[in-house]
Amino acid sequence: MALVLLVFSEFLWHWCYWCCESFYGIVLLLLSEFLWHWCYWCYQSFYGTGVTGIFTYSMALVLLVLPEFLWHWCYWYFHIFYGTDVTGVVRVSMALVLLVLSEFLWHWCYWYCQSFYCTGLTGVVRVSIALVLLVLPEFLWHWCYWCYQSFYGTGVTGVVRVSTALVLQGCCQEFLWHWCYWCCQSFCCTGITSVDRVSMVMVLLVLSEFLWHWRYWYCHRFYGTDVNGVVRVSMAPVLLVL
Repeated sequence: MALVLLVFSEFLWHWCYWCCESFYGIVLLLLSEFLWHWCYWCYQSFYGTGVTGIFTYSMALVLLVLPEFLWHWCYWYFHIFYGTDVTGVVRVSMALVLLVLSEFLWHWCYWYCQSFYCTGLTGVVRVSIALVLLVLPEFLWHWCYWCYQSFYGTGVTGVVRVSTALVLQGCCQEFLWHWCYWCCQSFCCTGITSVDRVSMVMVLLVLSEFLWHWRYWYCHRFYGTDVNGVVRVSMAPVLLVL
């Protein structure tokens, strides 16, 4: 059931994102988010809180739909997906405010309330670690995404753009996240050493990041392409599943 709902949500997301490329796609995005979080919080009870499914689902909607709404309101309405006449400084400021707020709400629920990994650390320490490890890559990502590239284009060549994206967003963000997720928390308890786990994750994720960014920047030129919608949608599941 999880696979069905998640694949369906992925299809809706990419269909909206690549084919329609319209802010009206917020309806499809919210639907996909609803399917994902319903599966993630209620049906699977991913980390077992003892709280009833209805209450968990309600809390998920409050904490997770709110930041999603703020994010998509900024992303689709204010910026109209690929441009605005507002200065770059204002864009970056608003992006940081809305995204830090969403990150705080998400991680407060994820780390503090649910005690997802049961580390024994106090809630304050867990939240601090989450903010340090996850806000830093967010800052690097958005600095590259909003300031350097001006959100929808730059005079810098595609090679430099992709290199910058891979270094800042791919390597730094993924390394920090997975170092916390795989090494410290030993999430999967596979018996494989932390070094081996991180190495394996880095190989697979760098490959996927490369494929994603290559397609995202070169083929589609960030917000458009002359390739028809069917090919775009077909390519998206293949690259993202890989």
